Amino acid sequence: MKVSLLNSGSAGNCCIVQSSNTTIMIDCGSPSQKYLRQAMEEVDVSVNDLDAVLITHNHSDHVRWLNMFRQRPVYSYCSLVCRNSKKETLPINHQLIVPDEIFEIRDFTIQSLGLSHDAGNTLGFILTLNTTGEKLVYVTDTGYFPVGYQEDISNADYYIFESNHDPDMLMHTSRPMWTKQRILSDVGHLNNLDASKILAAAVGNRTRKVVLAHISREANTENLALTAFEQSLQSRGYCLHDFDTEAASQFDLTEFGELDDEACRLEAAAHLQIVSNRKEVKQVKQVKKSKEDIRSSDLDSSKYVVKSETTSDVMNSETCGNKQTENLKTDKTDHRNLNQDDLKRINALDSNRPVTVDIKEDCQPQTHSDVCSDKDNVKKMQNANHPSSWISSNSDDSVVLSSETSVTDFYSTTKASKNFETASQPENGFRVISMPESESARRLNQLRELENQNQQKIEKQKKERQEQFFESISLLFD
Repeated sequence: MKVSLLNSGSAGNCCIVQSSNTTIMIDCGSPSQKYLRQAMEEVDVSVNDLDAVLITHNHSDHVRWLNMFRQRPVYSYCSLVCRNSKKETLPINHQLIVPDEIFEIRDFTIQSLGLSHDAGNTLGFILTLNTTGEKLVYVTDTGYFPVGYQEDISNADYYIFESNHDPDMLMHTSRPMWTKQRILSDVGHLNNLDASKILAAAVGNRTRKVVLAHISREANTENLALTAFEQSLQSRGYCLHDFDTEAASQFDLTEFGELDDEACRLEAAAHLQIVSNRKEVKQVKQVKKSKEDIRSSDLDSSKYVVKSETTSDVMNSETCGNKQTENLKTDKTDHRNLNQDDLKRINALDSNRPVTVDIKEDCQPQTHSDVCSDKDNVKKMQNANHPSSWISSNSDDSVVLSSETSVTDFYSTTKASKNFETASQPENGFRVISMPESESARRLNQLRELENQNQQKIEKQKKERQEQFFESISLLFD
């Protein structure tokens, strides 16, 4: 199928659709008869070559030169009249058609679409080439597009579709208000937004060419029409470059498609391959993006996760020679005996540096007797219903751990020294581990000292200000 849009707009509308054996003209409006003849010569079509003329409606910009083609079969839903220079009525080879009618003209099967325009009895057309299956949708001059035809126009090869005006631009023109209201009404013309939404919902894998037609010279621009269509495409996962898209000029020839059937098939196959490749590329990009999102979320969550083992797991792994220990859930807030201010200071120091400690390296019991003495109390420790994951400090610089406290958590939080001694298991289910002062405790003491120094400075300054105030008062009374 080869399509030649000779002109499109308020000055005139004419389109020629060809196959190797059939030539059909849609509308015969043009600025002048000379222009129409020259445009037909440019596409190598004469009046005698036409097998039929399809008329959308009887406005002058669509039927101005009907006299040239009145002897050819003319298909329309509207009434048509031809007159000579003497105003005499001339006969027309008129074939009446109605909306939703399907008929054939040689190689083409044509479906008529009932549209809404103030001319009355307005039609659009779907032309399907029987030999290749190519489909052209031709819709202009309608105030709205009936929803019932949406499925009929879906996934066509070619679209010539009205995108007449931008409403804001229309309202700023010098046209009379009644003209603006007519254009904006249901019997007027499709605006950019409505046309783009209809087209974006219709295009599919087979679509190769989209022509935005009947663009107003005063109330629209080609860029506005294309931008509106691009935005609607993006909302449905397409982009403007997925299709060969063009905004038709009123006086420029627009051609697309191939006349030879075999060339049409090859072009359609090549287009489907391109679409398939684009889909694969999009899928690869989506998978890559999803992996990156997962990886970034894992990295973010890893800042707050420390792998740990319970005290009982450490003892079992040392005594029984297990190669692996079970990773259990980590509790980051072990300093239950500290006040909130102290916890904030410690978190401020260590929040950005998560540490994972190897249990086998850092948690070595010093003597076999200690391990054996603790081994018998493991079950008691596991079954005891003591508060879990808390630490308290004693006056003798020892630290008390609950039976479920993670030794790794304790060291990763306090960064204590590796050298410690394991004491026997008390009856109350707590282990006492003696160790030197931790790094965090030292930092905490430093913070407290700095805070005390700052407080002393503030008190000193406050006292000095009070003395100065009283001196000034005394001077006033003196």
